[in-house]
Amino acid sequence: MAKTAELLDRFLTDELILPRTRVEAFLMVALGVKPVSLVTLPGELPKGDILGRLIDDRYRNALQAGQTGTFMQRTAFQLKNLGKRPLTLKQQLIRGAYSAIVEQSPTYKAHINWAKDFGLHTFTWEVRPSIRELYIYKSPSVGEELNDLMAERQRIKEETWKKAGKHTPLSILVYPEEQSPSYLARLGKLLGYPSCCVQAYLQNRTENINVETRAAMELENKSSVQTGSKPWAYFVKNFFPCSPECEAAVHLGVHSHQALTSMQPALGELYVQLLYENRQMVREYPTVINQHMQDVERRGKVLSN
Repeated sequence: MAKTAELLDRFLTDELILPRTRVEAFLMVALGVKPVSLVTLPGELPKGDILGRLIDDRYRNALQAGQTGTFMQRTAFQLKNLGKRPLTLKQQLIRGAYSAIVEQSPTYKAHINWAKDFGLHTFTWEVRPSIRELYIYKSPSVGEELNDLMAERQRIKEETWKKAGKHTPLSILVYPEEQSPSYLARLGKLLGYPSCCVQAYLQNRTENINVETRAAMELENKSSVQTGSKPWAYFVKNFFPCSPECEAAVHLGVHSHQALTSMQPALGELYVQLLYENRQMVREYPTVINQHMQDVERRGKVLSN
């Protein structure tokens, strides 16, 4: 027991893990509140924005050395990459930059090591050469489900890219799996989302209703939110309940709070703070998504130069 308390104390003071990540990604999975958590890399690492810029810089420097560097640098670069298509070369250089910047960083290593310390497993998926998703889970069987789900995700991507034309929206090219009901349903279940919320999400997608806008508008309707009530339904970040007072989502929020409080009262207090932040993020999500897609386009232009 003393060893567990000491482990928890060290974990809660480790500045290499963000407070939200400690609670939602590690402890809620360790406590069995949800099967899987998701951390986006490098964005959700401490100083993740700086790591992202370093990846861009390292890529540009590698490309510049091969094009305008010394004779020896240009020759070595050309021999190493002989016969590679420009897109393949770009992806390879970015992956190398990601590996050197993120995977060798103390923050990334801390996430992997803490997962092991808590008896958890990790699974990494490449969204783009410069972005990964780190899944954290407890049961080995979940790892098998994740592996199968990501194989489905890859199939969806490849099929979409084959059919894509010059007028295909960037959002579909980057996240084609968002158009697949079967994929979204399986992912929602793994992430521990209530089935009613998953079904509402799928129905919105099918009816071409913007989920994020719908969720934000529901919060703007003051009559749908009890004044002074805690936002239990927003039990994790980036979750859109079928309504601000969904009973199933509220139950998960209350249960998570109880589990964390029993572990340490201060954790329960931190969790309540995160709930309010989660709800506010849903309010702001339409703006955030628009900015994100602009950033994707910007990064694509930067890395193509």
